[in-house]
Parts: sequence; structure tokens; C-alpha cells
Amino acid sequence: MLPATVAEPEPLRTFWQGWLQWSAGVGIDYSIGRKIAASLDSLGLQEAAGEGHTPLFNGGSPWASYWIETFQELRPALLQSRHITEETLAQTDNHYRDPHYWTSVITFTANWGRKPE
Repeated sequence: MLPATVAEPEPLRTFWQGWLQWSAGVGIDYSIGRKIAASLDSLGLQEAAGEGHTPLFNGGSPWASYWIETFQELRPALLQSRHITEETLAQTDNHYRDPHYWTSVITFTANWGRKPE
């Protein structure tokens, strides 16, 4: 979720900061992908490495629709957490419906290592 931490404009960055606080509170670790290569190395795998892919999308796209549906499903929990307000949720929703708004939210990681010979 590293791209979400620098989202623009400010209300969206505030939304994603609230999202990450909410998720940490319910036991979700969105930074786990950045930790896997080091974990593989600590297990003794050789040539441990990783790379990431960050989709860039605009409002109204399938990615944006996915996030809008996710926001709707989690709305009660997000608001109850008090890390996210109705206002920031509405602003985020509006941007994710705007075809001229471009953003990225999440980086998918692939990690690997080789068993010692």
C-alpha cells in the first residue's frame, strides 16, 4: 500500500492514512510484501529477491470500481474506527468515479529465493 501513502490530493492521502490505521487495528499488515525477501534471506535461501508491480488507474476504471465496492462493503467498519470520516470517504468516492483522476494504491510483490545446494 506504499503508493497510497502519497496519494494526491490531500483528502485522499488522509483517507488512505485512515485506511492503514484501520487495517492495522484489525490485524491486516499491508507492508508484508516488502518484508518477504528479507524473510527468505533469514531462512537461508540464496539469491533472495523481490520486485513489485503498481497498477496506475483512473476513476471509473475496473480498478476504481473494485475500490469503490470495497469502500462500500467496509463503510460501517471504516466509519466506526473513526480513522475515516464521511467527508473523506465521499471525497475519495468522487475521485474514484472521475475518469480524469489518475492514481495508484497498491503494489503487488513477487519474491523468490533458491534453496542452498
